[in-house]
Amino acid sequence: MDSDKQKLVEAARCGLKWLEVQAERKSAGQWKHEILRRLCNAVIKSNGDRSSFIAKDICQSETDQNSGSQLNKEFRRFGKILESWAESFNESAIDNEFRVYLTGKLSQPAKHNVLELHVREVDSVATVSKDKIPQGHIRYTVWERKALPRWQQRLLNRDMGVGTHLLLAAIFLLVPIVALIYAVALGFLTYYHPTIWNVSVFVGVICVEFFVLRGLYEFWYFHDRKIMMLPIQLTPLEQPPTALVMRREKDKRWPVVHVMATSSDCLLCDGTVFLRKESHYRYRVIGACNRHPTEHRFTFDYTNMLGKVLAD
Repeated sequence: MDSDKQKLVEAARCGLKWLEVQAERKSAGQWKHEILRRLCNAVIKSNGDRSSFIAKDICQSETDQNSGSQLNKEFRRFGKILESWAESFNESAIDNEFRVYLTGKLSQPAKHNVLELHVREVDSVATVSKDKIPQGHIRYTVWERKALPRWQQRLLNRDMGVGTHLLLAAIFLLVPIVALIYAVALGFLTYYHPTIWNVSVFVGVICVEFFVLRGLYEFWYFHDRKIMMLPIQLTPLEQPPTALVMRREKDKRWPVVHVMATSSDCLLCDGTVFLRKESHYRYRVIGACNRHPTEHRFTFDYTNMLGKVLAD
């Protein structure tokens, strides 16, 4: 077996180990986890000879074959989800002493969606092994108990290239202009026709525009801060608060955007530490215990996913 095949098999074993961790968290029974299990087993069984798969390859029963359209749909979604697990795979690989983990790219030839599996070397700088956490520190684990919302998954590993910058420039130019024109037009309408309805609509529009423009203002400084909390209105109730992180990767020309939603055990009590915006420092993200959010606070260093207790 050559080195490339050995790496692919090792990455598949890392995927199975990751599934064991998810099972301990009682979150490994979903369809996407089953697809990953079948793919990893197929790679290991072939000794690394197989790295390309279509939906039909993971059919294991007549039921799967009869529900081909549903399986194809899930397989296509899985191809997009796999990349979003990169940080969690990296963490699991480091904890279990694997050198590589699985990643993949979905292509769509004439007839079938084809998933090409690749290996990626672990980034030991991105996180610290659970056995090497410095004393007095916590490690922010990647939160994988439930999948991120689909629109957040599309932000994962988003390359901040020329196209993205042009799109953002258009948004920052057009949205304030449209908001100003709309507010002025409604203002004149309310002034010349001061009905209860017009006044209510005008006040409502001003409030909505205020929150939209404030969100744009926060995002404007994202390039400088490299990190920002997503507004709570954009985060599902069952999901921990989410932060956008922009950082450079060695194989990327442009900065890459990551979505971080973490849950870590508190050092000082039996609570869980989630991300939140620091009240004393406007552009700072910290970790705060859900049981004692004021007393038990931690720094948040997204470069190595470590935090230490913050003293007042």
